[in-house]
Amino acid sequence: MKILRRTLVCLAIGTFVAVNIGASRAHAGEAESLVTAIEAYSDAQSATDRDARNRAFTRAAVLFEGAATDGHATADLWVNAGNAWLQSQSIGRAVLAYRRALELNPRHARADQNIAHARSLLPSWVPRKGSSGVLDTFFFWHRTLSRNDRQAIAALAFLLTCLAVAGAVGWRRSALRGIAIVPLIVWIGAMGSLLVESDTARRSEAVIVVDETIARASDSINAAARFNAALPGGTELVVLEERVYFTHVRLANERDGWIPRSSYELVTK
Repeated sequence: MKILRRTLVCLAIGTFVAVNIGASRAHAGEAESLVTAIEAYSDAQSATDRDARNRAFTRAAVLFEGAATDGHATADLWVNAGNAWLQSQSIGRAVLAYRRALELNPRHARADQNIAHARSLLPSWVPRKGSSGVLDTFFFWHRTLSRNDRQAIAALAFLLTCLAVAGAVGWRRSALRGIAIVPLIVWIGAMGSLLVESDTARRSEAVIVVDETIARASDSINAAARFNAALPGGTELVVLEERVYFTHVRLANERDGWIPRSSYELVTK
């Protein structure tokens, strides 16, 4: 039995050491990838030739995206990628990167400012992604608080409501019933925000990354163009239906069309 125990302990220690060595190597690889991306961005800034500058910023953007995809994605990494894409004249991929940053942190100031700038570079006729109307007017924190924050607020508000109601019934204090209304309203607002977001999450939001994308009236290369002009990279839309070669999408102004599946990328991978 002693031999068996010692064997099991040795195996456990060996497994622990191997796992930690692997994790250390992974973190080292992520750090090295990030350093390479930062160096590439710095090199791009010093480039004088326009074409060489664009190529250098493109390389930096790809490296930042690789760091965000391979490692622990952060809003800052995606903002850095967006900045590099914007410097390389790739507005579509810049908007996509900023959208991904805001998915991770809706309150990220740089992402919010930079995506507003990127959107301003698009032609004036391109529909812009706006607010959610009534929801954003009355529940302004819907876009400023993360999903986890709203879940915590809903749970706390529900607990306070239950305590107030229980106190009103147990102690026969009518005033507690009135107090219970406040956390109840907060709970309803937080749950409404979460439910609306769940409904929105079923719709796949995407960004066109290929310039001069022609939206057509149906899923055929021979179908008539849906709009007077091709959609530029950076156009934000919602995916309604995907087919073999074409995807049915809706723009921010509620108009729809069919675009090639290769012309866009989803915001949430």
